[in-house]
Amino acid sequence: MEHDNKILLVIISALVIVFVANFPASIKEIRELASKAEERISLTQENLEDNSFSSFIMKLKNLEDRIWNKIKGVEPIISEKKIAKETSNEKEVKEEKVEEEKEVKGEKIFSLPIKIVMLGDSMIMVGFGPNLEEQLIEKEQVSVFREGKFSTGLNRIDYFDWYARTDELIQEHTPDILIVMFGANDGQGILDENGTAFKLSDPKWDEVYQRRVLNYMTTFSSKVKKIYWVGHPISLSPDFGPKFARMNKIYQSESLKFQNIEYIDMWKRMSVDGKYASALPSKDGTVGLVKQSDDVHVTEHGGKIMAEYIMQILSEDIDWK
Repeated sequence: MEHDNKILLVIISALVIVFVANFPASIKEIRELASKAEERISLTQENLEDNSFSSFIMKLKNLEDRIWNKIKGVEPIISEKKIAKETSNEKEVKEEKVEEEKEVKGEKIFSLPIKIVMLGDSMIMVGFGPNLEEQLIEKEQVSVFREGKFSTGLNRIDYFDWYARTDELIQEHTPDILIVMFGANDGQGILDENGTAFKLSDPKWDEVYQRRVLNYMTTFSSKVKKIYWVGHPISLSPDFGPKFARMNKIYQSESLKFQNIEYIDMWKRMSVDGKYASALPSKDGTVGLVKQSDDVHVTEHGGKIMAEYIMQILSEDIDWK
């Protein structure tokens, strides 16, 4: 029994010696494991913090994009639909090329039936707009939708967003042609894409407004076969006259960048040799006053003359037969 106890004691002593001998290594391993665990916990925390920060940055960027799009009047869905349309409908692309070739050759680019949307400010609502609509619907197989809004334009899109509304009208009516007229209310301070304000007297105002016009043209020139952009008639108003001249220059220069956008020089049509005329003859020879007392809006007679001029231009592109 005593011998057995000695053997057990020897075994226990050997185990203790082995444990003690390896104890520092065990501590080291434990420390290494603990260190690795801390690193993993730290990395996890950093990832969580990074994800939270990334989420914050993404939200901030989305907000910035929304502000940017709002200032420019572009809804994100517009560009997405544009991409989808351009990539999924090769037939339309081919048709557009054929129409461009016809236009270059001076051939008619439209045949009946045809759908037209007219939109813009108060000039579309009174005088000019109703007269043009009346002359258009006298033609067979021509459908017209006209929408105008007082005190609107491409500037104060916080008040009324014509970019978004134009997209809605195109989706609703699928027009072949857009006839637009803006600007009567745009001659005021404007915000650029960064939210910086510029007075009308600032030369940079023209640059900002030019980008508004270009954005509108770029967005919608691909959604219809042709856009007719109506310029402002001549005005003697010391306030509106210079504004309209500046805006007309922008409309004309930007329209030249697009194959399917035509600027209509109403300043020239509503004047005599480039000079203001209070009364002009219509197509049937009737002479009448062309401007209302504000020297901005046209009279019924003035609207008739403008409409007749538009019809003359449309007849170069449309086969009414």
